[in-house]
Amino acid sequence: PYIKIPYAAIYNRLDIEAGADNTKKLSEEFLKFKGKVGVIKGTAYEPAAKIHFKNSEVIAYDNWKSAVAALKSGKVSLLYRDEFEIKALLKADPQLNIKFGVASIKDRTSNISVAICDSCGKLQQFVNYYLDTEKNDFSIVNSLKLLEAKKWTYQPKNLRWKILLP
Repeated sequence: PYIKIPYAAIYNRLDIEAGADNTKKLSEEFLKFKGKVGVIKGTAYEPAAKIHFKNSEVIAYDNWKSAVAALKSGKVSLLYRDEFEIKALLKADPQLNIKFGVASIKDRTSNISVAICDSCGKLQQFVNYYLDTEKNDFSIVNSLKLLEAKKWTYQPKNLRWKILLP
């Protein structure tokens, strides 16, 4: 992996905090949540949400845009994805910070990596060379800066980020 991104959730503060026991940490109460959790269908977050939020109803959406719309409209109280996408959402729409909170799940990470076939030795050498010599820090903060600088493009069909090389 060239970047490890923690899983995260954006949640409706009123829905999560209303039923919380104030004598316990919110992180403990968070995993006991009994509402509706939105994820993107067919991603690793779908089975993970069923494990992490055992008391919740997990609703899978075809794409991120639909999942975000469901959160905003109140159809779900929480969205489960990676920290990069959650922070990118909040950066694009800062008003969401008023109604919604964010939780990073540090013990679960999404390892973004490159898969190369066994017979593609030269391609593997090139990719390793690029990752070793690239001056960019592939952190969430720097990835968000790249997004802002328009060096990233979003491809909604397969929900992947693609870096455009100079």
